[in-house]
Amino acid sequence: DGGDPAHPATATAIGAPLELVGDAKGMPDEDVREGDDSLMKRLAVTTGVRFVIHVLIHAKQNASLNHFVSRLCDMFDESTAGARWFLVALAYKTQWLKRVMFQCPDAATRKAFSRLVVHVIYSLRAAERPRYRKYVRVDATDVTLP
Repeated sequence: DGGDPAHPATATAIGAPLELVGDAKGMPDEDVREGDDSLMKRLAVTTGVRFVIHVLIHAKQNASLNHFVSRLCDMFDESTAGARWFLVALAYKTQWLKRVMFQCPDAATRKAFSRLVVHVIYSLRAAERPRYRKYVRVDATDVTLP
C-alpha cells in the first residue's frame, strides 16, 4: 500500500514513503515543540523542495525553476526549521547535492540549486552562530567571532 502504517500521511501518490521531517540519524529535532504555524511552514518548505528536486529540475521545460527557487528562498527566510531540515537532508539523508551539483548536465539547474544552498546557509548564519562558538577556541591569537 506504500508508506508507513504508523504514519499514513507519509506515503506519496505512487506509494513510495517520504522521509519524516527532522529524522536524520544523529541529528536531534529541536523543533519538536513548534507551533502549528511553524510546522505548516516547515511542511510547505519540505514539499516545495521535494517538488523542485524530484520533478521540476527533471522537466524538459523548466523555465519556472528560477521562480520556484526564489519562492523557496522566501520560504526558508520564514522557516528556520525548514532551512535546517534542508541542510540536514543534504548532509545526511539524500544524494541531492551529488546528483544536482555534480551529475546534472544542465548549468542553469546547477546554478539555481547552488543559489538555494547558499541562501539557506546564509539565512541560518545568525541563528546558528551561538552553536559554532563551542567548536571555536577564541583567544588572543585566534580571530574572534562577531
